[in-house]
Amino acid sequence: MDEKEIERLAERFLKGTATDEERRILNKWYDSKNDEQVIVPAFYEGEKQITEGKIWKRLSSMLEEDVTKHTTKPSWQRNGAAHYISIAALILVVLSLSFVIYKNSFQFEVTEEPLTLVEKSTKSGEKREIQLPDGTRVYLNSESSLIFPDHFTGNSRTVMLKGEAFFDVVKDEKRPFTVTSQNLLITVLGTSFNVMAYPEEDEKQVWVNTGTVRVENNKNGESDMEINSVLLVPNEGVVYNTKTTSFEKREMNIDDKIAWKDGWLIFEKTELQDVIGSLERWYGVEIEIHNEELKKKKVTLKQQDESLESVMKVLGFLAGFEYSIKDKHVTIKK
Repeated sequence: MDEKEIERLAERFLKGTATDEERRILNKWYDSKNDEQVIVPAFYEGEKQITEGKIWKRLSSMLEEDVTKHTTKPSWQRNGAAHYISIAALILVVLSLSFVIYKNSFQFEVTEEPLTLVEKSTKSGEKREIQLPDGTRVYLNSESSLIFPDHFTGNSRTVMLKGEAFFDVVKDEKRPFTVTSQNLLITVLGTSFNVMAYPEEDEKQVWVNTGTVRVENNKNGESDMEINSVLLVPNEGVVYNTKTTSFEKREMNIDDKIAWKDGWLIFEKTELQDVIGSLERWYGVEIEIHNEELKKKKVTLKQQDESLESVMKVLGFLAGFEYSIKDKHVTIKK
């Protein structure tokens, strides 16, 4: 497929007028590239800075739309790396298109080093630690994905997260660090914080460990927004509800919110249905429960590096249910 055809399809995609077949062609074109890295043509610095924010915001919106279309699939299928490969493809297409438009308009020689986009992801039951080009350390939880450039340029550092991660950001007052995740836009200079934004869950959370964090809604044009942004300090967090499009600021010991990266499972008066969602990601299993009364039961649990059998035994005692485990499937009954 020639470059002009890719540009045409990319433009239609960004305008929201691309057909399913055109989307498929774009993804197929990207599949012929490397699975984790994409070489992006260099930008004139001014043009790159103007388009960068629009690109990430648009990608976040596209992610939400795509997740909504696939909510009937099991979580392990919805959250696979293939979805983010498509998004990485879109980033490449958008950047390439912007570069061509700018080059054709102004006719100059580009000297900046080409940009490489990298995707790192985790499967169910898997966690990993990642170091970003600026030295920032990211701890990625199960069924999560992070997209970032191989080097940060200009006056910003932007990454895209799906799922949950703890960020320990290297301070750089000249270049704010920004995380786009579902409906949230999180900006810091140098701090540590936790973001939990799984596509299938209505509540997205940000909790601050050190420093100051600004959290904004990534859909600032909506008229029904109660709050557009909130500023957080250590041991403060915000819960954003995608259904009500509202923020709720909370205070809590941050240690409980980031204990997952050290192997701790901690639930404080949490409904069993929410506990089950976390266990499915943590152990890479599917848990079946049909009793609505059981789903609403609240439990408190704190265990480290325990087997699934051990955790289910404790939960069964606390919530009053029996269970059976067969391979990767768990059945709960009252």
